[in-house]
Amino acid sequence: MDIHKNARLPPHSRAELVRRIIEEGQTPKAVATALGVCAKTARKWVARYRADGPAGLLDRSSRLHSAHGGLIPEDGRLQAAGDRLRNPDQLRRAPATTVTAEAL
Repeated sequence: MDIHKNARLPPHSRAELVRRIIEEGQTPKAVATALGVCAKTARKWVARYRADGPAGLLDRSSRLHSAHGGLIPEDGRLQAAGDRLRNPDQLRRAPATTVTAEAL
């Protein structure tokens, strides 16, 4: 995967950040300040490293892995946005449009 063009820290700098915090015992705030990121970001990279090892320091896709609310009911139809409105008055006015799973 290519390095994200807006990333403050490329993977090798993330590894350096993690090394300073874990091996040298520096505080996340001190390391983050030295590398030009916030302490929250430093803690995030340390947590990813601890969870996934060196692979956790690589860029991740920002693409959604699933769509919320797009579940197919048992009858095989997707509900239109109007069917999921919270206000009952809006629900009455919204058309009951459905799409069959086969049409996808």
